[in-house]
Amino acid sequence: MDALDPGASHEERPHNRAPLPLIYMAKNQTPEVPEGASEITAWCLRALLARHGVPKHKQWSIVAKTLELSRSQSNRKLTGKQPLTPPEVEQIARRFGETFLQVMEPALMAGTEPALLVVDSARLPCKVRLRPGEALPPFAARYVALGAPGQWVVVSSSGITMAAREVDLLLMQHQPSSPESI
Repeated sequence: MDALDPGASHEERPHNRAPLPLIYMAKNQTPEVPEGASEITAWCLRALLARHGVPKHKQWSIVAKTLELSRSQSNRKLTGKQPLTPPEVEQIARRFGETFLQVMEPALMAGTEPALLVVDSARLPCKVRLRPGEALPPFAARYVALGAPGQWVVVSSSGITMAAREVDLLLMQHQPSSPESI
């Protein structure tokens, strides 16, 4: 097939062969969280609207109708130029059957990695955000991570005598018991 043939698949076009893995990688990278409370809240709200299939060009109208704002006010809120209050975020979240915490979750989860929390005999899956670089005892953090990315084991920092990554944030999700474990 010809490279300019509209019926040619992506891989059949010579100019598209090399960039495909780069495009794929770029789409799977974690988005950069903006700085500033207003920008973070707006970013999370735009993520909520996108999650529910609201196209970018219609997001302002949903915000305007829900909060009874003008187009310019809703645009300022969506861009973070005007802060969204927690009750406003909650009002929009309710419209989509979500909670304030669910809306803000992308900001909370940014930079976290999967890990396994070990407490006595319990092994619990969790997410952690680690402080940069390894630290030596005595640790400033209550918990430390041992291992490597994708294989972190989180334990209490007391009694650890080797270098480890300090845990900045530890997140756990409630997991209902399965009938087999009762």
